[in-house]
Amino acid sequence: MKGWAHALRSQLPPSHRRRGGGGVRRHAARGQRARRGARHAAGSEGAHVAQKVSCTIELIAVKPPRTLYAENFGTLACTPTLGKGVQHDSSFVTPTGRFAGSFTGPYQQFFEVGTLYGHFTINYVTDPTTLAVTYDGTINIDGGTGKYKNYRGSGTLKGGSPDAIRSTITEDLTLTHK
Repeated sequence: MKGWAHALRSQLPPSHRRRGGGGVRRHAARGQRARRGARHAAGSEGAHVAQKVSCTIELIAVKPPRTLYAENFGTLACTPTLGKGVQHDSSFVTPTGRFAGSFTGPYQQFFEVGTLYGHFTINYVTDPTTLAVTYDGTINIDGGTGKYKNYRGSGTLKGGSPDAIRSTITEDLTLTHK
């Protein structure tokens, strides 16, 4: 072994000095992996950039209004980050007056490539003459599965219902990926 190959191999640790250049290739590959890891680590100091997402939720109440527990199923149409899906939620009803109160409980949203789950609190006010309902509240994303496994976030809920059975809610979220 003469020339540049010998000079290069003599600078390698003994465990990498093999005939046929295997040690040189292995050492070079290790350096590339280290550089790639350093670039990745530099960009991963904490959560990824927050994403703004908006969803329109069309819900149907499956438990009658004016009970202590509520349950809904419905469809979701979100901005492209999440896409289309379905939702199930259940909640405990806390009346604050004859025509007002709040719903608090867990929810789960199912999308093509994963799910999101968390909890929400939404206040309601019912118009006593028409029985139309307005909603205003908050939502927290505690986790997910599949593509959304490490997602977290929070947002607002606003919407209404003409009859306390069919509701349309707009969900504005800020999502982060841990």
